[in-house]
Amino acid sequence: SVHILHSKQSLISKHNQSSVLDVTKMTACNHSLRRGVLGQIQIAALYGLILLSGRRGMRFTSAFASKTATFTTHKSFAELIDRYDAFILDQFGVIHNGVNALDGAVNCVEQLCKAGKSLIILSNTSAPAKTALAKLPKYGFDVKMFVGGAVTSGEEASHYIRKTYGSKAHSSSKAIMFTWDQRDDKNPRLTVLPEEFIAQCGKVEIARTVKEADFLLFHGCEVWYQGDGQVVSLNPYIEEGSFESVDPLLEECLSANLPAVCANPDNIVRSPTGGIAHMPGKV
Repeated sequence: SVHILHSKQSLISKHNQSSVLDVTKMTACNHSLRRGVLGQIQIAALYGLILLSGRRGMRFTSAFASKTATFTTHKSFAELIDRYDAFILDQFGVIHNGVNALDGAVNCVEQLCKAGKSLIILSNTSAPAKTALAKLPKYGFDVKMFVGGAVTSGEEASHYIRKTYGSKAHSSSKAIMFTWDQRDDKNPRLTVLPEEFIAQCGKVEIARTVKEADFLLFHGCEVWYQGDGQVVSLNPYIEEGSFESVDPLLEECLSANLPAVCANPDNIVRSPTGGIAHMPGKV
């Protein structure tokens, strides 16, 4: 899937002026490339990778500029490496699965780096960018190869929360927080502890009740975090997609007219064990 954050358009163009990506009119796109819905925007994609065109002066302004879709599947990056200046890579399901690097991914990234290509991580993870990068070595990737760093939805969400809720002069805002279960230190979805994420959001505290909350935060979807390590399980949502444990709280938040911020807009993902996991974006 493609997730373009238009606030980061300068990040792409500054690395190579011969590849210009104008995403001013693109909101967060979350559509399957395999369906060809992106139209003629002159990018090549393989298993979730977006490759910026190296043709000088090429631009596009809308993901839906044409109803005529073009899409080509390539068996190897060998035939693509000389055609592009920069490669934007997703993480989960593209270069690793949250536990191990995918077959051939480390070597592929190394070869792209040796060829002088600019590499950037673009991910729906709810972790801050620095946390996402810090975890790459455990999968066998050298962080220095990603000269463009990382853009994550978690990073963008924390900036939005800080600006919208965490910058009050004389008080703190409070959030009802759905997050990942920190009681299992081997949980592959636990990319950052809830308190660490909240600390990045400015003057924001954890709400224990809907009545005292200012907004609802979808950071994960395994537990409702109530602070001080206290959690309420949201099972069986993540494994079965059932809302039986989620709806009562959501209905209470709706009645209180609480706005919501989603730090991970994925709907479903394939887990490292091969099953399907239902994610915050679906909530």
